[in-house]
Amino acid sequence: MGEHGFTVINNPTVDQIHPGDIICWDAGGAISPGIYGHTGVVESIDKDGNMTTLEQNAEQGQVVAQYHRALMSPRLRV
Repeated sequence: MGEHGFTVINNPTVDQIHPGDIICWDAGGAISPGIYGHTGVVESIDKDGNMTTLEQNAEQGQVVAQYHRALMSPRLRV
């Protein structure tokens, strides 16, 4: 656990992701194919790894929007 009470989990499994978690996609992946990573907040996740997230500056433009994404463990941190 870090100094501020946060724990970083690289390549999390479905059971390690919970509503309210901050989720980060590393640069160069499907969600953030460029040189910058991407961050969102997990709203919900089901047993199959389908997440509802709140993200800004993604496919819907420079707004905060809700997205439904599948868990992609490589290049993901929570």
